Amino acid sequence: MKVRHHKRIREALRAYDDGMTCKQLSATLGIAERQVRQSLDSMPDVYIDRWDGPFQGSYAGVWCAVHVPENCPHPKGKKS
Repeated sequence: MKVRHHKRIREALRAYDDGMTCKQLSATLGIAERQVRQSLDSMPDVYIDRWDGPFQGSYAGVWCAVHVPENCPHPKGKKS
């Protein structure tokens, strides 16, 4: 799976705090909706926050991206 769209999709989702559907991401980024969906399915830091619709009988997932801290230290030792 090529990851060339992941960065652009992640940036778009982080710019829109309310999330975006695949269709909205496709229109905003100029990437085919199928490629957006494939990329979202392979990205571990994105999730469906809620469902919007119905649109012509089906619902659309509204995707959001988690904000992962750049420097997240590993815990030292075990806790009881």
